[in-house]
Order: sequence, then C-alpha cells, then structure tokens
Amino acid sequence: MVAMIITLVGILGLLASVDIAYEQNLRNATRNEAMMIAEDYMNQLRVNPFANISSLPTPNAYSYGAKQVQSRLRGGGITYSVLRTGSALTDTSALLTVSVEWTYKNTPSSQGLQTVKSE
Repeated sequence: MVAMIITLVGILGLLASVDIAYEQNLRNATRNEAMMIAEDYMNQLRVNPFANISSLPTPNAYSYGAKQVQSRLRGGGITYSVLRTGSALTDTSALLTVSVEWTYKNTPSSQGLQTVKSE
C-alpha cells in the first residue's frame, strides 16, 4: 500500500513536469514565431529603395503603422502586434526597427529587430 502511494506521487510529479515542459515549449514556439514575423516585415522594409523610406512626412522619425498578425501556431489564438518605425541617422542612412508584441496567458512579451539602411 505504501509503495503504491509512493509510486502514485512519483507519477503525479512526472505529469506535472511534462506540463511544465509543454508550457515552456509553447512559449519558445511563440517567441520563434514572433521573430519570424519580425524578420518578414524587416525584409519588406529592406527591399524598399532608400528614397521610399526617407521620403515620409516627418524628417527624423517615421512610423509605418501597427499591424495585427494572427498566429499560425497550434491552432492560433495569439495575436501579434507589429510596429515598424524608422529614424534618420544621417541624410543617407536610417535606423529601421520592427517590434513584435503579444500576450500569452496574461503575460505581455516583445521582441524586436533593428538594422541600418543606407543609400
């Protein structure tokens, strides 16, 4: 009887550790998906000619507006908010930034990418 109780407690502990591992795996997968989204949007910015990037109304800082992207991960359920901005470094170069934000289980997270675009 005592051996059965000890075995039961051990099995319940294993089940809890599997749940924790699954949760961490899902968090890592959402972060990876956010980085893939950021890379996609950054690549879209980088292929534009510099004249298109630097001709926005505000001379030293520009924003491309926020986009909402639905998750394709394990049935979705997560909405990523993508913010693309740029700021002039010189007359011939700009710092481009893509930030991705999301909330998973009431915990906000964010990831970002930056690059310099020159003429």
